This record gives sequence, C-alpha cells and structure tokens, in this order.
Amino acid sequence: MKKALLLKPMLLLFALIVGSSCAWAEKKTEGFENKAPSQTYNSTVVISEAESDCSIGWTIYYGTVSTNDKISGSNSAQMRWYANATSNLPYIKSTTAIDGLTNVSLKARTSDLKVKMDISYSADGSSWTVGQTYTFTETGKGESVSLDIPSGNKYVMFGVSSSSTAPSSGNYKLIVDDVVFTYTVLPAYTITAVSNDTDKGTVSLSGGTITASPKSGCRVSTTEPYTVTDGTATVTNNGDDTFTVSPTSDCTIQINFEEIPTWTVSWSVNGTVVSTSSVKDNQSITFDPPTSGVPTGYSFMGWSDTKILTPQASAPTYVTSAMATADKTYYAVLAAKNGDPYFVKQTSGDVDGEYLIVYEGDNTHSSVAFKGSLENFDAKDNGIGVTITDNKIAWSQTYDDNTFSIDSKTGFIKGKSGKYIGQSSYANGLVTSETGVANTFSFDNDGDAVIGITFSGGTVTLRYNYASDQLRFRYYKANQQAIALYKSMISYSDYCTTVVPENVTITPTKEYVSFSSPYPLDFTDTGLTAYVVSDETSTSVTLTVVNKVPVNTGLVLKGTANTEYTVPVLSGDADLSGDADAITNNKLKGTGTEGVTGLTPKSVYVLSDGKFKVYTRTEIAGGKAYLPKTSPAPSLSFDFGEGTTGIQNIERTINDNQYYTLDGRRVVQPTKGLYIVNGKKVIIK
Repeated sequence: MKKALLLKPMLLLFALIVGSSCAWAEKKTEGFENKAPSQTYNSTVVISEAESDCSIGWTIYYGTVSTNDKISGSNSAQMRWYANATSNLPYIKSTTAIDGLTNVSLKARTSDLKVKMDISYSADGSSWTVGQTYTFTETGKGESVSLDIPSGNKYVMFGVSSSSTAPSSGNYKLIVDDVVFTYTVLPAYTITAVSNDTDKGTVSLSGGTITASPKSGCRVSTTEPYTVTDGTATVTNNGDDTFTVSPTSDCTIQINFEEIPTWTVSWSVNGTVVSTSSVKDNQSITFDPPTSGVPTGYSFMGWSDTKILTPQASAPTYVTSAMATADKTYYAVLAAKNGDPYFVKQTSGDVDGEYLIVYEGDNTHSSVAFKGSLENFDAKDNGIGVTITDNKIAWSQTYDDNTFSIDSKTGFIKGKSGKYIGQSSYANGLVTSETGVANTFSFDNDGDAVIGITFSGGTVTLRYNYASDQLRFRYYKANQQAIALYKSMISYSDYCTTVVPENVTITPTKEYVSFSSPYPLDFTDTGLTAYVVSDETSTSVTLTVVNKVPVNTGLVLKGTANTEYTVPVLSGDADLSGDADAITNNKLKGTGTEGVTGLTPKSVYVLSDGKFKVYTRTEIAGGKAYLPKTSPAPSLSFDFGEGTTGIQNIERTINDNQYYTLDGRRVVQPTKGLYIVNGKKVIIK
C-alpha cells in the first residue's frame, strides 16, 4: 500500500473500494436456518443480518420463517395469501445491498397452482422491476428457479404475482428456500481524492464517488476537470460536481478547480464604447437600451454582434440574449426615421405594432397617453399629456418612449419598460408582470378600442379614470372612460451601427502615411493624394493615384505632415468605376477599424520613413495598410513612373558637386544612369 502525504494546499482523502479488473464470482446461500421460526403468518417479519445464514437482511410481508412445509433443512420462508385480504400480496425481499449481483436462484413451492411467483430486482431497494413471473408445474414440491440480474441491481424480491388467481376461502401458501446469490468480487484498491487548490475548492470521497465543493467565485475546471496523478483508473464526470471512479490499481485523482473567468462586455453606440459590464463566464448578458450616444434623427433599434458600417435598407437580426464566454463588444443598431413620423388613430382591423394608449379627453379633461415606460403601471397619474389633431399625434421622442407593443396573436401588451400589463381577477385593478397576459381586442361603433380580459365572473376592460384622486389607466368592470389606440406610423431606413458622416478629417503625421477607412471616400481636390500599389518588383512598388475608393482600401497618402484635410464620404450609390481597375489590382491591404492580429513576423511590409520595410511584429493597428511580403528585400522603394526613389524629408540642398544616387548614396565614379548633383537630377548617358 502506498503511503499518503498531505501537502498543502491539497486535501487528500482515502477509501477502499472495489476495482474493475481480476474479478471472480462468489456465492451466498440463504436457508433461513438461523432465524427462530414462528407460526404467525399475517404480519411482517424482519430478519436482521445477524439472524441470516449469509448476513443478508430480509423483510417478509404476510409470512414468517416456519418449520411447516419446509423445502429443506429445518426452516423455510413461508408466505400466505388470505382470501379475506386478497389485496395484501405476500412477498419476501432482501434489505442488504449485494454489489456485483449477477444471478439469484432458489427453490420455491406453492399449495395451489393458481399462485404465480414474481421475481423482482432493484438498484436501491425501493423501485422494483419484475424480471420473471414463474408458473408452478406441481404442488407440494420445491421447484428450482433462476434469474440473471442486470448490472447495477443489488436487491431481490420474491412474491405472489398480481396475475395470480386469488383464493376464494382460506389461504394459498408460497414457500421459498435455498436462495443462492451469485455476485462478482472485485479487488479492493485505495482511492486518494485531491484538490489542486483548497483555496478554490475541496473534495470529499464516499465509496467510489468524489464530490467537488468549489469555493465562492470558483468552479471545477471546464477544460480539465480531473487528473489521474498516480495509478490507473477510469473516471466519469457526472456533470454535477461528482465523479465516479473505477480504479484498476491504487490511484490518486486530483480534482482541478479554477476561478470563474469574468468577461468584459462593451456597448458601442455610433462608434464609441459608452459603457462596459463585467459578466461571469457562462452567465446571461443583459441587453438594455443605451442611455446615451444615439445621434439626433436616429433611433436605437437593437443590438448587433457585428458592425454595420454600410447603411442597409432592412433591419438586421438583433441579439436579444447571449451567454458570456469571452470579451465581447455589441453594437447599437441605429436607423433613420423616414419622413415626418406621427401616431394615427386606429378604429378597426387587427391590432399589431407600436401604439400609444390614449384617453382622448373632453371639454373639461385633457387628452392623456398611458406611460409605457413605467416599471409599475398600476399607479396614480400614470399618463402623460398629448395633443391630438385630426386623429393624429405628432411624433416626439417622449411619446415614442411611452408606447406599448401589442401582439394580437398572443394578446400581450408590453410597455417600453419591458413589462406587461394585465389583470389577475374580475376586479378593478391592473397587474404589472414579467410575462404576457392574454387580452382581446375590438373596436366599438365610435372607433374606440375595447381591450379586455375575461374571467369566470365577467370581463374587465382597459379604461381611464379621470377622478381627481385617480387619474389612471386601469382595468375596470364598468363606468370609466373609453380609450383609443394611436398607432406609430414611423418607418425606418439606413440601418447601421455607425452613422455615416458627410466628411472625415485626416491629419497625416508624416508626408507619406498608410491609411484605410471604414467609409468610401473621395480624395478629389482635397489636397491629399491617395495611391494604391499597382505593381511590385523585387526592389520597388509602383504607386498609382486614385480618387474615389471603397471601404477599407489600403492606401498610401501624401500630404503635409500635421495638417488637417477634410475628405468627403461617398454615398452608397457613388460611381467608383473610374478607379476600379487600379483598386481591383491594389496589392495593399487595409487593416479595417479593428486592426490585424496574428501576423507572422517578417511576413509583411509596412510604410516607414518613405519606404515599405519588413515588419517584425504580429499586429497592426486599425486604419492602416500593409503589403504582403513576396520579395526577399528588406525594403521596397516607391516608383512614381520616373524611376525608383526612396522618399525622405530633405532639410537642405547639398551643393558639393558630388554625385548621389536617388536613395542618397554618394558615388565616387558615376557611370550611366540618373543621379542627384547639387540638388538636381542629372542623367549620364
């Protein structure tokens, strides 16, 4: 046996249990010889393990151990089925678990062939399965019966079957003897249960089951919940912080605890993160509307898990629920209102959409709309004033924030607060709930809305009470003011997560910079020159001027350092055909707004000091451009169609009558070619 060491912070526990190899079969026989016999058959008799021939406890219902009509030895277990108590079916059942039970055999006898015997088995001693119903062939003689027991069952029961024919008088006898249990014996091994860190969780061991108890803020590891650190065993993760161990040698099982990760959820509105929230791993994320950042003229429509930089005509699929599994940014979907929005009174037809629920007022009372933004709708003065002109209400953000969403299919009425209105009984009142309550909808001859809920006592109807001590919308049984439904006639377009500006401002930090934009841009007459890389050799790249460029086009920009340039954003239907060929063949790659990560070092060129130089890092920031590396050269110069040049900032002109190459190297004995002499280009033929 291995010696166990208790090392902080590990908690070690030990238990002897059965293993799973080198097994053998053994038998136990019960002849009921050790229990004192009795002649009382119409009660329950308990045989303790000490009174058993093989240390198996028994319970006999309507029977006893008896010397009468015994099958073998001095005693047998005898049960009697009485004509005056036919609903009391006699049985004898074992009460001691037998691990590894595979078979039970016995001898049984009956006093009447109308009796059939059920042989049942159980895993827990309380839920039973009939494995066999035995039909006797003769009376007065013990008949041999055998049943194989399915794995995992540990108890047996023999009793009068419900399919037997009951006695009309007296009783029938069922006698059992020489019960033989066959079971598999497995070698005993020591299991040691270990916590990898007792500050994060502890373990306990019962038999072959380890129970993990994580500390607050911790859990069993989701990637490697356990480790067999010593010996051999099969471990089953039961998924409820318990583990079943089947050892094949002495073994140590380490349960691995970890802190529950906390993820950062960011909420971006119009390109700016306006808030963040911390959510534990695999916990639900709460999607609330933003409280700031929505630009004028746009409405928040829902959340998206991807950016929508190019406005689209139809709404995307919104994310309304998710579990936190990593740091994540969600983007507010914004949409522009079309035309002059308003609410119009609906007097017939199906009720579906966004509505103001309105009391239209009279000569002495003002018009009021139900506040859909309330967290508790059943409150005094639960309305806001509205102005009605020709059955219309001009749109305002305040009104829009107090609408109700009505679904005629379900009958649910949901306020902008996310809560539902309804009523729970035939009484005046209103219930605010997290789940919908079914309403019915119709219109009367005056065009007023009839919204009701029917109970056994009658129907309550949503109405308005203008009594000075009430001033509230509520469900009433009768005698309050009618209401009307004003439907939102707002339509939306240009769904996006960032509202496209008319212009963008670009301030280059050097004369030449790399660039990419989330918007299509027009560089015509802006003072900035935009280039794409149209060709590449082993030593240089050819730059070609472009004016109108699509989203995320990799560019080289030329301008005056630290000068602001205003560049117009192109509309979605702008004609880009003039530069289409150059852009199609562009070898530069834009990095988008998020940047590029996971690059292999030295796999790309980036712009640096007027040249494309080999980049040794693995990520590039957003709004830049890079060139995939296809040349062995450490750098590539620019070619504008007048030969290759390295672009440098020249502070002064050198007047020394010396010859220099275009990249600034002095040449003592120039040959044919193009040189710089005293700041001017000179060609030697």
